[in-house]
Amino acid sequence: MIFEEVSTTAPQLMGPVVAFKGTWEGGTGKYAGLTGDIDIRGEGVLATDTLTQAIGRKTGSYKIAP
Repeated sequence: MIFEEVSTTAPQLMGPVVAFKGTWEGGTGKYAGLTGDIDIRGEGVLATDTLTQAIGRKTGSYKIAP
């Protein structure tokens, strides 16, 4: 399991691309000690005042501390 935190400026209009920034905050098992930064570019599928659901690509870099 991997733990991540993701944020975006709000409100963000649902358009062709929705941008998110995030960080990997650790995990369990072989992912324990995971850290890194991620960018998510998604296409919105569903949006409400408190929820955004999107599909897209997640890119970034990571390291796993020993």
